[in-house]
Amino acid sequence: MIRANSDTLIIVSSKLYTAAVSIVLLPILLEHLGSEQYGLIGAFVVIQACIQILDAGISGTLTRQSIITQVNYVSFELFIKKAELVFVYFLCLTVAIAYVGFELSNLFAKGWFNSELPESLLKQCATLMFLIISIRFFQGPFKSILLSFEKHRLLSTIDIVYATINGPMIVFLLLYYNGDVSDYLILQLIAVFIVLCWIAVCTIRTTSEKLSLLRERIKADDSLVETSLASLIKFGFKLSILSILWVIVNQSDKVVLTTYMPLKDYAFYAIALSLIGLLSIFTSTMIQTVRPRFTSLFNSENHLDMERLLKNSAINLVSILTPLVVFLIAFGHNVIELWTGNSQASQQVMIYLPYLLTGSFFVALSEFSFIILYAKGDLTAHTKFYSLASMIIIPLNIYVASKYLGEGSAKLFMLVNASIFLTWSMYNLHRFFSGAVKLFIVIVSVSLMISLILAYSVYVLGVESDLIQVLVAVLTGAVTIVLCYLALNRCDINIHFKG
Repeated sequence: MIRANSDTLIIVSSKLYTAAVSIVLLPILLEHLGSEQYGLIGAFVVIQACIQILDAGISGTLTRQSIITQVNYVSFELFIKKAELVFVYFLCLTVAIAYVGFELSNLFAKGWFNSELPESLLKQCATLMFLIISIRFFQGPFKSILLSFEKHRLLSTIDIVYATINGPMIVFLLLYYNGDVSDYLILQLIAVFIVLCWIAVCTIRTTSEKLSLLRERIKADDSLVETSLASLIKFGFKLSILSILWVIVNQSDKVVLTTYMPLKDYAFYAIALSLIGLLSIFTSTMIQTVRPRFTSLFNSENHLDMERLLKNSAINLVSILTPLVVFLIAFGHNVIELWTGNSQASQQVMIYLPYLLTGSFFVALSEFSFIILYAKGDLTAHTKFYSLASMIIIPLNIYVASKYLGEGSAKLFMLVNASIFLTWSMYNLHRFFSGAVKLFIVIVSVSLMISLILAYSVYVLGVESDLIQVLVAVLTGAVTIVLCYLALNRCDINIHFKG
């Protein structure tokens, strides 16, 4: 338990550092590059997310299969041999992404970006974007293997180093040499290549150490946990459908927005997206630490620890996210104006931010449902649900984004994710754990009530200075998180696995 808490603290610290670097440097980049070139960086994030379709669920499958085969040497050695074929698949796709990006760069420059930037600059940037994305894509399977070993500290260290290179160092060079957005992307390309080499070396070394350790523990009665390509493909196929649908559902509106909205206007939407990244710090930390552990407990039939892990994780996440969402909605305009020094940016971003924050909150809660189904290894019903839902959501995304632009897309994002949590996610929580639905209703309601009361108490103070208002809100928000955590841990609600 102590190690788990320590790992969680390290992961959160690394993600907070990464977010802090981005937050501090964003106004500097915005001022140096201008809103149009910064909007191009926002479009780059969208392309990068879309490319994850090609992962086809393989990374998640690798993590799960690696976890369940680490019971003995024979099983894990067989898994490693099959995993080598997966790495070849990723390598081929990496080369293909880079090549296709180079060939399509002219098309992107002429037909997609709604921009007044020179066509030659847009073409160069599009090429660099795909090169960066291809290398980041190849990092995926290496990270998946390290995650199966629960190498959270190593992964967090890599994230911190990458954030430092990609943030302060690149921005310093950009300002020193007066570079533009293409120089920014060239430096990013160098950074992601360094990280790829580092991750690859760590994965190879860690895997060898694990094999050596398991070899020393070989027993005559070791049972084989078989790894067949057929089973990997079958589970991976279900994950791939979910991955593809998830990417299309969450990125289709942004792809349309980057076409219909001028890049200088899309830059403000991109700023709002970067702010909701604060929520993903805690959500991704929960996923990174809980999913491997929950999968291991599920397969070892350790139901008591599994119930405890689910309850504690839900309380911890809700204790942080609810106050964060409430205070950012209440005082986001003060934060953004103080952060960017631009009142217009504050007004523009706040058009989208409340809806995106609320939607992201429900996305985080829905992760618990997926963790349960992932650990069980049964994604059939989940895949069917998302397939049917996507048939409605994707056309709606495209229509709303093209007609109502950013504000309409943000509102739809909130409504869709709230509906998914209240229906499908709640159903799965009830299906596997008695008392789980009651737990989530109570902890969300209690934390929301506490957060609203304390946020309102700060609001009625009527502080005129943005700096003082933000400082008071931050301090009160921190107190709110502590109060929520203490209150939720006193909620006497037990959950039990139904089997």
